[in-house]
Amino acid sequence: MDGMKKLLKNVLKKLYRRIFGKLYADMEAKVRHLEDKMLILQSGLWDEEFYVRASGWCRRGDDTPLDHYLTKGWRQGWEPSQHFNGNAILNAKPDLQINPLVYFLRYERYPLGNAFRASEETVQKYLDAKAARTQPVKKVVYSCITNGYDDLNEIRAFYFTPHDWDYVCFTDDETLIQQKTLGIWEIRPLRFTEMDVIRNARRHKLQPHELFPEYEESLYVDANVNILTPYVFQEIARRKTDLLISAHATRKCLYEEFQFVLSGGLIDPELGAKQIQAYRNAGFPENYGLHETNVLYRRHHAPKIKTLMDEWLYWIENFTQRDQLSLSFALWKHGISVKESSIHNARVENPDFCVFTHAGKLRKKKET
Repeated sequence: MDGMKKLLKNVLKKLYRRIFGKLYADMEAKVRHLEDKMLILQSGLWDEEFYVRASGWCRRGDDTPLDHYLTKGWRQGWEPSQHFNGNAILNAKPDLQINPLVYFLRYERYPLGNAFRASEETVQKYLDAKAARTQPVKKVVYSCITNGYDDLNEIRAFYFTPHDWDYVCFTDDETLIQQKTLGIWEIRPLRFTEMDVIRNARRHKLQPHELFPEYEESLYVDANVNILTPYVFQEIARRKTDLLISAHATRKCLYEEFQFVLSGGLIDPELGAKQIQAYRNAGFPENYGLHETNVLYRRHHAPKIKTLMDEWLYWIENFTQRDQLSLSFALWKHGISVKESSIHNARVENPDFCVFTHAGKLRKKKET
């Protein structure tokens, strides 16, 4: 009798999970679908008349042209407007499993080049001010370029270049290393070369306390990010904190970010699953917050910051190499709020930054 009760209980439990698990998944999918629709409608890349005319769409039930494009049309090769080529993205990324326009808006929303090039006068004014210093500065802006992924000529200087910071770029480009300088930048060879090129670059990003013992503050900026205004420097001065990082453009949950990059074929599924499970086992909550790490300020000798960076690096070296998939967990583990450490996102359109296509991605597009 007890055995029958136990069996019935297990059957009911499985049935409950199947029914309500499916309901939850359906609800989650509907919310994501609505978010994607809003993203596309706000992008300026959706032309309903163009889509209806090109695809021959006709109404079926509550389906709209945009619903059709999001779920079926893109798989059939239809474009959302004459201003977007989703098929080019699908050809370049044959394993992509999500709508190419959604992918573009969330992950590749960049102009092709730096739209706000600083003048040579800006470069010279900085170099003159640096030469006139009577004592060394304690603040450094830095970047790292490996395997030709970015072209430093795109940013010989930032559109807004404060004179009270030094500028250093680490690279494996022998031509740049022999030049020793480019524009405002001091060129240094890579300090860390033990791993693959991506993880070597990540280590430079995460270990300023090893790279810059002579500086007290560091601002890491990806080499495809141009600083246009004083915003980030004003935030550093105003907030007087040890850590500031650009917020994620669209998501606040690390688990959702994992699902998105998994669906896009951007990480190894097995490694990603192990990493997610490790977070769940540790009790890491959903919706803790999420950063996009292309702009990253630290008082890098602060003990808590060094510990945080070492923790973050551990996950990148041993699990997925995408750094934003481990930062939120590291922050949570060390009691640091995502909200309190955030500045606004650099990638979406705003007056403070210009983010443009990596040189490596442009090269791949030309080759395909």
